[in-house]
Amino acid sequence: MSGFDLRQAHGDVGCQSVKIARRLMIATAMQRAICLAAYLTNIGLDLDAIRYITTPGPDEVQWLSTRDALRIGIDVYSYEATILGQRAIGPALSTETGSYEIAQHGVANFYKRFKSAGMAGMSFSVADCYKRAAELRTVKGVQYCFTIDLLAVDLSAWGEKTYHFPILPYFTPSQANNRTHDLLISLGIRSDLGKLLTQWQDYLLLANLASVATHQE
Repeated sequence: MSGFDLRQAHGDVGCQSVKIARRLMIATAMQRAICLAAYLTNIGLDLDAIRYITTPGPDEVQWLSTRDALRIGIDVYSYEATILGQRAIGPALSTETGSYEIAQHGVANFYKRFKSAGMAGMSFSVADCYKRAAELRTVKGVQYCFTIDLLAVDLSAWGEKTYHFPILPYFTPSQANNRTHDLLISLGIRSDLGKLLTQWQDYLLLANLASVATHQE
């Protein structure tokens, strides 16, 4: 099930861990894999999430990053102070879940804004976007903000890797996830958030690739 909330699973994981550990100690490699996959399915993870978790070897750990959680549809939330976030004062007036066209619009406007204002200016753009989306109370408005937010996150990470610029504290995957998560919850959108954000991220990637291809022609 996409959109699984890791916080809800904590109790189940604790209750069953000892029993599973005992079984895995005496099982063959195939039996261990089947047992673990069955358990992960039982607590609500979908196939992509199970594949991600079980990719490492038996003596390795693959820690789940916020960006990977967005990619495979796991609903996560980072317990840190959310910067630049907004909450709506009432439920969504429109629950239309967004589209590729909205991502295209976000990508085009992001690069225009970045060229004129730089990364510092993008912090104001992101804050204003979420404020406006909270006022309009539409889900597609949140998708637009999520698009420019993740683009700013990626650009900040690229600047750090390429030119050793410091990562801006408000442009991290966990901050972008929290901002979007908080606003959607305040709009009354609670189910399958992981799946929804994964779909929006896919739209963003496609729109960004199309934008790059257009500028190269």
